[in-house]
Amino acid sequence: MCATKVATHTRTKGSAVSEEADPFRGRCRRIISHIKDKMTVDPKTYILYLARWQLSTPILALVLIGLSSISKWNAVVIANLVGGLIFFWVDRIIFSFKTKQN
Repeated sequence: MCATKVATHTRTKGSAVSEEADPFRGRCRRIISHIKDKMTVDPKTYILYLARWQLSTPILALVLIGLSSISKWNAVVIANLVGGLIFFWVDRIIFSFKTKQN
């Protein structure tokens, strides 16, 4: 929505358009700013998350090996449910750490 409005917005050379005159431009800037704020990540939290991601692979592989006697699709669904039950709590702990901002 924002890109379409900004792309079709025409202005004459040398004229400046304020956010009041073009509310879509102001909204787009606020949305982009909000996204940039949410994209900043503490490196320590990110490293913990990547370590957790690596740990999930062997754990889920063990679940799949244990479920090898049932159909592959059922085993995958059950393994993902087990992973969700375990790693929801791990992720919650990782992302609940308070980071120091300079």
